[in-house]
Amino acid sequence: IGIANTMVVVVGRRTIEIGVLKTIGLQGNQITLMFMIEALLLGIIGSVLGIGLGILLVNVLQRVVENAFSQALAFAVYPQAMLFGLVTGVIVTLVFGFLPTLSAGKVRPNVVLSPTETRLPRAGILATLISVALMTGVMGILVGIIMENMLVGMLATFGTVVVLAIALLVFWLLVLIISRLPSFGSIRIKLAQRAMGTHAFRTASTLMALVIGMFSLSVILLMTNSLINVIEEVMAQQLGGNVLVVATSTEAEEAIDARVAELATVSDVQKDTYYSAQIVAINGERDIDALAEAAAATGRAELGLPAPGEVPPEEQPSGLLAGFANLDLALFQVNLFLNTATLKTASDVTVPYEMAEGVDVMDAEPGSMVLLSSDATEWLGLGVGDTMTFRFRNDEEVTVTIAGLMDDPSGQGGVTVSTSAPTSIVLADGSLPAGVSHEPPTYVMAVEDEAVNDVVAELSNITGVFAVDVSQINELLDRLLSQFTALPLVIAVLALFASGIIIANTVSLATLERRREIGIMKAIGLQGSTVLGLLELENALVGLLGGVLGTGIGAVIILISGVISDSLSSFPLGMLLLLILLAVLIAVVATLVSALGAAREKPLIVLRYE
Repeated sequence: IGIANTMVVVVGRRTIEIGVLKTIGLQGNQITLMFMIEALLLGIIGSVLGIGLGILLVNVLQRVVENAFSQALAFAVYPQAMLFGLVTGVIVTLVFGFLPTLSAGKVRPNVVLSPTETRLPRAGILATLISVALMTGVMGILVGIIMENMLVGMLATFGTVVVLAIALLVFWLLVLIISRLPSFGSIRIKLAQRAMGTHAFRTASTLMALVIGMFSLSVILLMTNSLINVIEEVMAQQLGGNVLVVATSTEAEEAIDARVAELATVSDVQKDTYYSAQIVAINGERDIDALAEAAAATGRAELGLPAPGEVPPEEQPSGLLAGFANLDLALFQVNLFLNTATLKTASDVTVPYEMAEGVDVMDAEPGSMVLLSSDATEWLGLGVGDTMTFRFRNDEEVTVTIAGLMDDPSGQGGVTVSTSAPTSIVLADGSLPAGVSHEPPTYVMAVEDEAVNDVVAELSNITGVFAVDVSQINELLDRLLSQFTALPLVIAVLALFASGIIIANTVSLATLERRREIGIMKAIGLQGSTVLGLLELENALVGLLGGVLGTGIGAVIILISGVISDSLSSFPLGMLLLLILLAVLIAVVATLVSALGAAREKPLIVLRYE
């Protein structure tokens, strides 16, 4: 849209020059070729600048990742990628600049006799359809090359064009509706509405560009702020404290217990304990590897996945995904369950759970357990009445019977923050062998706000203890989210900047076509500031509409994503309003830059040929 709009403005400002060239004998195809050469030069210059900006952004991203993960990354320049970017930029410029240059070839020589008539002739329905099909085909080929699948690239491109065409039609209808709404007795609003309706299609295309830019920016900013707000709110509500303490040994645990008992500023302490064990038998079968392979085969059949080595070479992923070609997702899930057994006793459970089947362990006899239901447990055929044998660090073993299955909480939506170890197995009290000790625990403490720093410092002085203020975790997450969204945010800002340029081009073309109208308004007494105000109002309405639609679509996507389903108060309404105001500001500034000269033009110069 931006390239096409720019070429339309370039051609529109030179209609008299085109008329003179045709008067002295140039043909329409020669005029078209001349502007295509200009488009070629613009494409080369823009692509080179874009490559330079891309290298700069990669350097910024490299530093962000290095700071986030404390890991040095090697920077390398790939000439093939730069050449492909240059060729792509030039082709895109030529393709999308082709249709306006067709209009340039149809400008009549008699435009020299009426220089105030700068409206471009239409290229024609057939030529337009052929040009759009050509543009879509070329873009499909480029996308297919990038995706390494020509068919998928063509389908994706044509699908995108269809979606954009539908969106453009919707925006066109919306502009027509707005142009016919009541103006509440305001002549200025009525004039702005009529101007929007006169060029409804152009206004709709400008609106679509602004909506896309605002949507990109709003999704990133609203999502980031929503996540930060949700995490802060959930951590404050679910952790139940403001100081997190981790013990790394039994001695550290004993020292923490003794010291906390002496601290009057600590009002509440939650202690999370768990046991680590190895699953050595299921229903008496000790060949765990064979059980895992059989369960993985069941999982692959259920998911419709091929076994490793059965994927034909031509269907194997390439590029960045090549390393996942032989990954057995089903076996990975089964081994993850078998090798990461985390046990708790009924009295150690701090996070509530829901039963899916069987008897709760709280009501069961010693020697019983409840198991978290998952794909892996289903593929292993585990159910009520089956037995599992665990081996602990001291080589003690215990066999327990499954009394019930817990619901999987992962599908319940929302955000959950907990210091508790993932509870996949809960044993009835009295089921553990004598001499089995739990792993070093984690504490969550509720400390008086003014004493948080002192408590953290005092507990941190104990050997083998790590203590942190929960607010510091929030700040760390805030920085990490900001760093990870830095590059997408820059890209979204550039898209919004491009939208501003499109608006400026549209206003420039509109003022060029309305020179006679502006001259008449000034001739009958309107001041330049009044004319400029009318243009500002017209495009402020476009900016307001684009801001509401773009940010509204982004907000809806965030709301239905489930990120803040449990906490609507975390949605950043203030940020939403600021983004809408930003869209209006961009439209107003772009109009001011483009229309200021036209508003100051003397009516005698415009109307001298009347």
